[in-house]
Amino acid sequence: MKRFRRFLIAAALMAFALTTSAVVALHFAREYLRRNYVPGRAPVGYGRVEELYAAYLVGSLKLIDRQPPVPPEIRFEPGVTYARAKGQELKLDLYFPAGHRKEKPRPILVLMHGGGWKSGDRADYRPHAIKVAQAGYVVASLSYRLSGVARFPAQIRDVNAALQFLADRSAADGIDPDRFVVMGGSAGGHLAMLAAYAPEDADFRPEADPDLVIEATPGSSAAEYRIAAVFNFYGPGDLTTDFARTQPVVQELIGGSSDKFAETYRAASPLFRVSPASPPSLVVHGTLDDIVPVQQSDILSERLYWVRVPVRYERLFGWPHTMDLAEPVFGYLSDVVLEEMKKHVGRPESSMDDGS
Repeated sequence: MKRFRRFLIAAALMAFALTTSAVVALHFAREYLRRNYVPGRAPVGYGRVEELYAAYLVGSLKLIDRQPPVPPEIRFEPGVTYARAKGQELKLDLYFPAGHRKEKPRPILVLMHGGGWKSGDRADYRPHAIKVAQAGYVVASLSYRLSGVARFPAQIRDVNAALQFLADRSAADGIDPDRFVVMGGSAGGHLAMLAAYAPEDADFRPEADPDLVIEATPGSSAAEYRIAAVFNFYGPGDLTTDFARTQPVVQELIGGSSDKFAETYRAASPLFRVSPASPPSLVVHGTLDDIVPVQQSDILSERLYWVRVPVRYERLFGWPHTMDLAEPVFGYLSDVVLEEMKKHVGRPESSMDDGS
């Protein structure tokens, strides 16, 4: 009897050891895949947010440098004033690739930062800006009036003012006004979508705001521009959902509750602006996002699909909001951005007419 009990105890200990070894081996295998980005393959995510936080705390999940130095080969023009509003200067940063000449206009990627419309900085997107500029594209990263300064639609008016400013000086800067791409994350993704999906809305135009004046550039002239594609990183598409309507940052943006401003909540929702004329879209969202639910992008991508707008939906399992701050996710998504840039606006030094 004692021998049998010892056998059972030994068998239980062995089973425990094997199970523990398997779990540990699986953990390290998953961590290896997360930390070693394979080009073209979405990085492995986490089962729960707690697991992700633990990986960060123990150092197995690395974050990117959010404010890296700009490489010397990139011509960097920080703090360019594109407009003024009640004495406030609205600025953007410009990144010109090595060897760029105005005689050969290039596409431009225009970046809009996140921060719940109430915080954030245009420098937040510097890692993406550097990567795209190193690939040969012109990049602009802009600031806009925050919700603590002005209510909606001031933010989208500022974005459209910046786009008009860049178009007006496109000849002087060597930018192709027919090959604008707009991109943003979270609140910035929301604004990028509004710029792309509602370009004809008169209330969103800069001239609708008497306090907003686009900065005149000597030698520039008014020019039309075309948004050729929009890249939305985990931005809210529908502000009329129960979840969105109860968020303080949304109420602060609009200036009150949805009961009082129901029409504004709908007008501020990019989902309802999608049409067959909308530009091709890249939609990125993580399934662990607890700030902007992934269902926002699920529904948006479905709407784009059904009206036959080309859409690439990168629905990344096991990653949270602002997931591109993680090294493996940034590596993957920055490559996706360059793939989509090439697809929709061509190579940097080519025109879409030459078949490149």
